[in-house]
Amino acid sequence: MTYGIQIDGVDASGTYNVADSSTPAKNYYVASAGTFNSQVSVGTLGDKDLFMVRPDQTGSGHNNAYQYARTSYAVGSPMGRLITSEDTQGRITSASLQTRTMEYVHLKDAGAGTAPSSTEYGIKILNSTGGILFDSRRIVTANSFRITNFTTPGQAGGNNGVLYSGSDANTKYVDVSRTLMFYHTAGGDTVFYMAGIRWAGTQINWFSRVQVDSTEAGLTADNYLSSPAILIGDKR
Repeated sequence: MTYGIQIDGVDASGTYNVADSSTPAKNYYVASAGTFNSQVSVGTLGDKDLFMVRPDQTGSGHNNAYQYARTSYAVGSPMGRLITSEDTQGRITSASLQTRTMEYVHLKDAGAGTAPSSTEYGIKILNSTGGILFDSRRIVTANSFRITNFTTPGQAGGNNGVLYSGSDANTKYVDVSRTLMFYHTAGGDTVFYMAGIRWAGTQINWFSRVQVDSTEAGLTADNYLSSPAILIGDKR
């Protein structure tokens, strides 16, 4: 007989497992959540932190035609809407990210962060290997979070590839750690790189394009890159 604690929940999608201490699995907890349009401080970061993002649901800055990417590699960096100009040959002549208001949920490993003092009360559950599976004292917001989809590497092509399909697509949060935009021009040569997400009403789409234009060589190389593994989820 296996000993431990198993907690199940039920919602509109059916029964789901919240915690099972008989397995070595670990959970995440919501460390912070809110809206941002500039660098947001998410405190001490760990290797397993997740920064889940979606366009602001109040309508500020959101449009189904927009592609979004981070402005730098730092977790919590601003998100921007991609704006480009192209000539008649499809060569990108300018590119920038216009920062927009976004919503975020910062998730930490259940065992991460500073442990609460021994005088605080709550429920603590360890998994079968002694790691923290759940600790109610570490939850600092009123919301919990679940990962509902996990895309495999290469699942979506880089030109409007589908990461998620459903009527609730605009309300989903996406791990944007693999997004970024870079554009550089020198001596007439240009390099453009974009990895971004678009929330498109009933779909979430992946865009990843690399264009290198060499005036001296007289050629333009234009490629679209398939998606990496991407997590998608929502608040409960």
